[in-house]
Amino acid sequence: MIDNLNDVSPEAWAAIEADFADDHAARALAAGAMPPAGEDMVEETPEHPATVMRRALAGEATPAQLLAALNRDSSAPVSFGAMAIARALLARQAMASSLTARAASTTTRDLVRHIGDHVLQVIDEDDALFLIIEVAARDVEAPPRTLSIIGATHDAVTLPLSAPVEGKIQFGIGRHDPLHQRLYALLRAPDTELYLSVES
Repeated sequence: MIDNLNDVSPEAWAAIEADFADDHAARALAAGAMPPAGEDMVEETPEHPATVMRRALAGEATPAQLLAALNRDSSAPVSFGAMAIARALLARQAMASSLTARAASTTTRDLVRHIGDHVLQVIDEDDALFLIIEVAARDVEAPPRTLSIIGATHDAVTLPLSAPVEGKIQFGIGRHDPLHQRLYALLRAPDTELYLSVES
């Protein structure tokens, strides 16, 4: 029994967190495996969230891939337990994260978020939305490959990132793209979580 939490080593905390995530994963998978009364079992495919979750917990899929699987159908509700597992895996694997904005978004169309030592600038033009990530100098040689965005209502988006040019990564999306307004709303919300990962 642990008498003082301050005496717990970082290694012990990591083991505790891993056991906690595995336990919740088992419960979530067990709950998800049973269909509602009167309905047939759904055959799992390689892209099925439960399949991807098992692979992610085994280290065979990245947290970003799990997040994408959970949000493949934006109209379907996402399990709170499954999202908690995705968050825990992202936090453990991410090179940098921002769980909340340092200040509320202004009324201007453009905004800035700090993700660790990286800076994300969001520019809303008339015909497109642009994301510019200024990569921290120490990470230019091994830059982030994925930006994961999780909103307070569990809406989430995973964006693949290109290689930086002169220390900056750019991503653009046209105004007529269905993702445009959803992405902009997520990025403007101060409680949206952002994770940068080297794994795609």
